[in-house]
Amino acid sequence: MKWGKELLRDALLNRGTAYTTDERKRFAVTGLLPPRVEGIDVQVRRVLDQVRGKSSALGKYMHLAAIQDENETLFYRTLVEHLEELMPIMYTPTVGEACLNWIPPARAVPRACLRIHIQ
Repeated sequence: MKWGKELLRDALLNRGTAYTTDERKRFAVTGLLPPRVEGIDVQVRRVLDQVRGKSSALGKYMHLAAIQDENETLFYRTLVEHLEELMPIMYTPTVGEACLNWIPPARAVPRACLRIHIQ
């Protein structure tokens, strides 16, 4: 089991401000997070507001990529709940621009995989 900073650095386990006061003590993250406890719905709204505040698609992509790197649960919850709005940012054409202009070759990994079923 991970604790403290190690827990918060694990994008699969990090829940950000969703840790309760008791969980923060138990996992030794008290003082490493903002003091307010917030549920995932509040976190999703905040991420969406931040993304919508960016002036370019590439800026939106970079912000979402940073969220994915630190809290995958929050990233995917935001993406799924706002798929129509965010998929063009996380997929073509924005991801193509990001790959060409922003992501170093060693970092160029897929951000989201889609399985398309055509009937």
